[in-house]
Amino acid sequence: MNLLKIYSTVIITIFFLSCSQPLDFEQLEEYTIMPSISSSLVFFSIDASNFNTIISGIPVAIEVNETTDFKLLENSFIKQNLVQLDFNFEIKNEFNRVFLLDINLLDAESNIIHKVFEGFEIRGNSLDISAEVLLIIEDFPEVVNFTKVQFIIGLKDTSTTLDASNLSKIECRSSIVIHLESNI
Repeated sequence: MNLLKIYSTVIITIFFLSCSQPLDFEQLEEYTIMPSISSSLVFFSIDASNFNTIISGIPVAIEVNETTDFKLLENSFIKQNLVQLDFNFEIKNEFNRVFLLDINLLDAESNIIHKVFEGFEIRGNSLDISAEVLLIIEDFPEVVNFTKVQFIIGLKDTSTTLDASNLSKIECRSSIVIHLESNI
């Protein structure tokens, strides 16, 4: 029985020693993580009454201007490791009129630092418009400082107004995907 214990101990020792090699902790320095974060950006639904105002008793076409805060880039880890932003938009226009859409990235003082869309044409009676804009941070480093997103939408032809009793609406859904890259 004693001989069996000795053989067992020797075999187990050989087994454990033969399978070991020095640990290489430098591999961790070479490892890169590349997470992505998805977030809703804005949703709005606007009816005809929002595009009209009365000035001196006369209806006048106006733009709708919406600004929303975007706090995700206030995180220093995200800001330092940001490599790409993907903006996704879905628009539904029930009106038989063409609209123009501007989307701007603003800094904390509401200054425009990047124009995502300028004069994006939304065709009338279009119920399924999709658009995507990719921003590589290396090409547009100023966008890491945006804290607000501004949406401006108005009629392309402002010479006539929309009938305020029109039940149609225009909807916009948007999201953002933030791509990061960091070494551990």
